[in-house]
Amino acid sequence: MTRAVDAVEPMIIELDPAGVAQRLTLTTRIWPLSERRRRGVAEVSSGIDDRGRLTIRLGARLFVAGPVGCRWLDRDITRLQFAAEPGDSISLARRLGRFPWPTPFKINWLGGATPKWKRFVYDRLTWRKHDGATLEMVWRGHLWFYRNSGWVDMYDTRLHRACVRGGAPHGRGAMSAPAPVAMQ
Repeated sequence: MTRAVDAVEPMIIELDPAGVAQRLTLTTRIWPLSERRRRGVAEVSSGIDDRGRLTIRLGARLFVAGPVGCRWLDRDITRLQFAAEPGDSISLARRLGRFPWPTPFKINWLGGATPKWKRFVYDRLTWRKHDGATLEMVWRGHLWFYRNSGWVDMYDTRLHRACVRGGAPHGRGAMSAPAPVAMQ
């Protein structure tokens, strides 16, 4: 199931006091960006370039997301509202994992229903710029199957994979607040 995201819709990114990207709000859902560092997941950091645009850095590549509309501080968390630039294409796709697995020994000691099956679900954000640069982020979460209600989303997504293709190298483009490592 793929859904095009309205490029005019404002998005919000949250930064901690050190400038590390914590969460991205897109299509009324919050997507975590800062997780424990795992193999195969690039470091995510962000900042604002000299033209007032939000930049997202993944490893050695820099992706220019779009102009920052407003910013505010809420309990040491900086929130930046930004929008995509004209000509950008943003899509959000959901794919179910191939193999569900049974959970026959799962017991709820407090009573209530227990899931009979579990499976992974993958959400993929693909952001293509008019110049060919592409930001791709994949989150992985769980679906649990209950006998009475069917498959239920657990909303426990974690950033699984992220990459930038065709973006500017790390050294190019001035950033006013480069952020340190986000995934520790």
